Amino acid sequence: MAEQLHSSFDAWRDGLRSHRGSRGEAAPHFYFIDVSLGEIADDGERNSFNVVPTTLTLDPATVDPLRAVARKLQLESPALKQLEADLGK
Repeated sequence: MAEQLHSSFDAWRDGLRSHRGSRGEAAPHFYFIDVSLGEIADDGERNSFNVVPTTLTLDPATVDPLRAVARKLQLESPALKQLEADLGK
């Protein structure tokens, strides 16, 4: 799934580059910020989240830790850090 999205980024950028190129405008840069559980560095933590069932409802005791790990992954994302650097933050 992630590879397909990356391929889409490339296709969108190439399409925009060819469309905008005639007007001298630069193509945008896309940033893929991965917050998948596979990115959790700690094996024990990753394994504990991997056993959470993939249903439309979650046990309330699971929600806060899942949100916390998602935020941590987002903030540690190299793509987010690059986006912030590119924006001058």
